[in-house]
Amino acid sequence: MHDIEWLIIAYFVFELIGLAMAGRAVMTARTPQGAIAWAISLVAFPLLSVPLYLVFGRRRLERNVAARRTVVNAIELVLAELEQRASTHDSETSELRKGYLGPLARLTRFPIVGGNDAQLLIDGEATFEA
Repeated sequence: MHDIEWLIIAYFVFELIGLAMAGRAVMTARTPQGAIAWAISLVAFPLLSVPLYLVFGRRRLERNVAARRTVVNAIELVLAELEQRASTHDSETSELRKGYLGPLARLTRFPIVGGNDAQLLIDGEATFEA
């Protein structure tokens, strides 16, 4: 085979790899803009973007997943503390938890607490005075 034939075959191999990686990029990107940018570049310029995606695309996703796990774990600790503190006020909110607000508290993982107050502001002047 001639050298040009090997170059054409190598380009098509890179194009196939780029197509496969474009599918993966669309499924795993954090934002729609990032997914579209990676997909277009991997299909249009596979010789340049395949190595760039291998360096920047995959590792960044793994770092983002690890960072999100860290944040979720920190939030879980705060929520556990809130639930413990709210359980000391059971006498005020026990009736609310038995009723229709119980499932809402379990769904949102935020405790029901008493002592809240709201005032309806009916016009613009009352709103600005508040």
